[in-house]
Amino acid sequence: MRFRPILLLVALIAGSIASSFAKDYKAGEIQSKQAFLYGKFEFRMHCAVGSGMLTNFFLYKDGSEKTGAENRWEEVDIEVFGKDGCTIWQSNIITEDYNGNNITRREGLHYGTFNAWHTYTLEWTPTSMKWLVDGNEVRNFTDRFILDRLTSPERICFNIWAANVASWVGWFDTNRLPLYGFVQYVRHYAYQSGSGTFSSNPDFNDEFANLDNFYVSTHTFGENYADFATSNIGIINGTLCMALTTAAAPGLATSVPADGDTPPPCDPVVIPARIEAEDFCQKSTPPQPETCDEGGQDMGYIGAGDWLTYKITVPSAGTYRADFRLAAMTNSPQFALEKETVPDSNTYAPLATITGASTGSWQAWQTTTQQIVLPAGTYKIRILALVSGFNINWFEFIAPPNPFASWATAWGLSGANATTTANPSGDGVTNLWKFASNLDPTRASSATLVSGTGTSGLPFISTNPVGGVPQLKAEYLRRRSTPGLVYTVQFSDDLATWTNSSAAGTVTTIDATWERVVVADSSVGAPRRFARVLVNWSN
Repeated sequence: MRFRPILLLVALIAGSIASSFAKDYKAGEIQSKQAFLYGKFEFRMHCAVGSGMLTNFFLYKDGSEKTGAENRWEEVDIEVFGKDGCTIWQSNIITEDYNGNNITRREGLHYGTFNAWHTYTLEWTPTSMKWLVDGNEVRNFTDRFILDRLTSPERICFNIWAANVASWVGWFDTNRLPLYGFVQYVRHYAYQSGSGTFSSNPDFNDEFANLDNFYVSTHTFGENYADFATSNIGIINGTLCMALTTAAAPGLATSVPADGDTPPPCDPVVIPARIEAEDFCQKSTPPQPETCDEGGQDMGYIGAGDWLTYKITVPSAGTYRADFRLAAMTNSPQFALEKETVPDSNTYAPLATITGASTGSWQAWQTTTQQIVLPAGTYKIRILALVSGFNINWFEFIAPPNPFASWATAWGLSGANATTTANPSGDGVTNLWKFASNLDPTRASSATLVSGTGTSGLPFISTNPVGGVPQLKAEYLRRRSTPGLVYTVQFSDDLATWTNSSAAGTVTTIDATWERVVVADSSVGAPRRFARVLVNWSN
């Protein structure tokens, strides 16, 4: 950034940006030789801590500081404050219109400090301007009154400088000098007109082997304690270094901070589990955490279009009961629950739409329940608000009911007698087989299924002639819609090597719970042939 007319509440005048002259402090700035209209700008930057100074990325139309209609000011900023531990930054759009439509907003980071390595992204299209930090969308600006005034290609600029406006950046703490900002790389991905997307490969990718793609600034302006100097810009081990120093001791840092100061990983939560709403991976701004009357925090200040992401691991696919703890003063809460389509893609597909009820207070909590199908795997989910005006305390995924456990309980089995391998009746037929064959586990019974009409019993193996040649068949009962329960039909010539049958068989529905399956052997007329049915329970 060169000069903040809307922040300082003064008008730009000719000559406010002048050639470099002797000030007590030196700063560093570069501007790309190439200019860009629209696109995705991505860079990785490490900012400096110190009251009164800023580390910045900005897009700037060359000549904006000059007078004349053709020099209308056009600028977009990411300005990181050194004050307050380097934990806040400001997103700006500056145009020639000074009637309150220039938009500045202070942003924050819900973890750590900007005096660390972070990846920043600015996505500029004709209809929106998005700011992101570490993939987290912080702001999405769509005011066409302003966006329509950003019509010119703009240069990519980085700088570090000290402002003489204490009300904005704090008093300049000269005792902290020298200070340094670092940039690993900067990339531009072209906007694909009409599609609303960006190219997958950058058309500008500078990893700072040198400064051939940039001009080094040597100017200053009235609000800057320092003048920009070539001595305070350079490359250290493939990293751009920008220095803020005294005039008596200009120059660069001697080393580059290690890139280990990344945000904490978003560890997945293994489902089933309860997830506190404030334990998000990423979010829009708002929502914001607030004190919750039920203890801890909840996420409030939610508006339509706001979102939060969470990472989960689902060991087994299934239909889970999802409980959402919600509160709303007047509106009925409504949001989409979405699943990441590709890991780390930031694209999502809907899982369900959740609608709650107005509770009459921001802290009057009510649980809304819905059945949701979750695929197995590790992935992010996103809560995307469809309306404004509700709070979320927590949400919980409860495992699908275990059909075997419910069956064992219904038969009065408990403890060791309730396991799949137990044989409470002592007849040699395990609980799993009786569960799979509709038999009473408390009574001795090894009865086989009555072919064609039976509704309980173990598999029935028989032969039928096919063209006068015998063919083996396996007939068995199968539980319907019971995830984790798998029946497998196998055939063999020698009882040593068994082959799974690939035939779907003939299936006859008995009732809502059971069906009869008949699978015929693919081998006909073999002198010796054996069949068996296996049952496996993985839930």
